[in-house]
Amino acid sequence: MERYRLELVGITYNQIESGVYAVILRQADGTRRIPIIIGYPEAQAIECKLQEVVTPRPLTHDMIMNFMNEFGIRLKEIEIDDLEEDFDDLNKKLNKTKENVRELNDQVEKS
Repeated sequence: MERYRLELVGITYNQIESGVYAVILRQADGTRRIPIIIGYPEAQAIECKLQEVVTPRPLTHDMIMNFMNEFGIRLKEIEIDDLEEDFDDLNKKLNKTKENVRELNDQVEKS
């Protein structure tokens, strides 16, 4: 399977359907783009991180990052197996310092 590195372009708001946002990813060194539909809470959390907004309490992703940092775990890559309909299965590859790579398969709930 061929692999591509993706970069975050930004977040857009759907003008037709209220409360629907999309994270736009672009193929590095390429022209292809992939929109990933997300809800308002996810868009708000991503925007807070991108804008470096300090929130009164940690958001979910902050707690996960704190946990990973505390145990020396680093997100190496996320593999998207199928783009047919939804991201049913994402393979997250985590690296533990000085240990072998572990794969976690999580089922992503459909919106």
